[in-house]
Amino acid sequence: MPDANGLQSPARVNWTASTVSISDFDSLEQAMAWRRFGPEAAIHRFIMKLRMALLSADYVYVDRNQLLDGICFLSLGPDGIAEALGVPRFQDLPLVVGCEAPTPPAGGFARPGDAQERAQWIALQRSRVESETFVSAAYAALNASGDTEASAASARRAQLCTLLADLEECDSEDIDSYPAYVRVPRRRREAEALVATGRDQWQSAMESLRVHLISWPRTPSVEEIEFWERHGRIEDLENPEARSIALTLRAWLPEWIRSNGGHVARPARRGDVVALLAHWMNNAAPQDLEVPGGQVYSGSLTAPHARCALRWFSLLYEDAATRKRLALLDAPSSRMSFTIVATDSGDDDPETRAQRQWGMCVRPLSRGQMWRARLLDNARLTLASFGVALSKQALREVGAARGLSVNGEITEAMATLTPEQYQRVLIHPMTKRARDAQKELTAASGASPAQEIRAKRLTRNSWRSLALFIREFAIEPLEWRKRVMGGVLRCLAVTALAFILTAHDSGWFGPDSFWMNVVWTGIAFLASFPYSDIHELLELRPSRMMSEIRLAEA
Repeated sequence: MPDANGLQSPARVNWTASTVSISDFDSLEQAMAWRRFGPEAAIHRFIMKLRMALLSADYVYVDRNQLLDGICFLSLGPDGIAEALGVPRFQDLPLVVGCEAPTPPAGGFARPGDAQERAQWIALQRSRVESETFVSAAYAALNASGDTEASAASARRAQLCTLLADLEECDSEDIDSYPAYVRVPRRRREAEALVATGRDQWQSAMESLRVHLISWPRTPSVEEIEFWERHGRIEDLENPEARSIALTLRAWLPEWIRSNGGHVARPARRGDVVALLAHWMNNAAPQDLEVPGGQVYSGSLTAPHARCALRWFSLLYEDAATRKRLALLDAPSSRMSFTIVATDSGDDDPETRAQRQWGMCVRPLSRGQMWRARLLDNARLTLASFGVALSKQALREVGAARGLSVNGEITEAMATLTPEQYQRVLIHPMTKRARDAQKELTAASGASPAQEIRAKRLTRNSWRSLALFIREFAIEPLEWRKRVMGGVLRCLAVTALAFILTAHDSGWFGPDSFWMNVVWTGIAFLASFPYSDIHELLELRPSRMMSEIRLAEA
């Protein structure tokens, strides 16, 4: 029913639709991309990931901080997001925003019911991101040297700026090659103007129901083992240095919160982790820490390691939040993260080396590794069919702990599509098939191993088919001419071969022989073989991808 202002009631929103959250949309992630790649390139990457996420789910879930403090969200505003997605401005955006409810909901989940209650929710979110205790990543992205004013907010911003200080803000190369919607107007280049204007625009979008609000779930505290071990994150860290830092952070964080007057029973805030890491960069960890299963990392942190540790913690938090949403909402929910696949050049910068140590930058799969993973997957399926349960380590070896990995070339294709082309892809039946397969995979989580593997295969094949379909939109005119010429030459070759075979049947070349038949068969095979199609399939193999997308079910 419409409310007093004639707006659609949030109860009419399809809350059972599938949602996906994107770890890379953390406001700090947006700030780091802004400083490392430049504004235009950062926004361009941001849109690529948003488009990719909406291929796998009906809505993208973002929390209040990602929306109202994410530099890319603030730069684009609702109209910029709509333009990039090809959505008319009168149509709602496919975004669900997790918020802090004014009154804690009894059942753990709530949404504003009318315009008055919605205004209370919106005012609370705005006041929280503008409070003195809030650590703003957007301001840190725009002012890496920190504020000069002596205030509590300035001190906290300075701590975050410490983590970003060595990420030199660079100007995007060839700005004219980017779409118009990624360019930040000059009048909004100043920090105060960009942040304030962006927040005003998103507040208006919330009031007009262009985006929909729900209460965010309460995540476990940092003292609970479930927070750290639910997804085996520490076990996934193979590098000894990264593992030691993670174990030390796990042991130190509760003590740090307690020593600063905080309540450890509450969920950790990003400000707690930022303050600890900023302190750790200038001081060694205390030697009296009891680190379970490892040694204390006694040295000071470098900035790249501090950024990786903060992102690693954010992944833990996102896993916990996704799991809670699954428990509160009877709807498919998944989490997407993007991992760079790059060869080890031997001269990687400190940022890339740290990301490699923390598993955020991985080497490409060789053909041997790809076939080994496939054989392990088949072995697991065979054993599961006989009722043999595999250990947790065995599951991790075949990739179960990380969820489904999707070839990342499809993400690159998202950058080349116009908004109109993207809408055509979005409503295509093949996209629906990939989305349904993803829902089935999410539903299969926790089921029998055989069902999980079958769901993964179906989803992987669906994404592969979708990638081939999207390629048709990204063919350049020169590539298209090559394809046409290749088809013409193949047609001429087959026609010539048919003429020669007809002449052979007429007895022009003398009596038949076995070897002559072998020669004609070989010529027919070579003339009709689909070289270009096989070439495309080989280019889509995992070892050739520039990025890997991990769809992790909670």
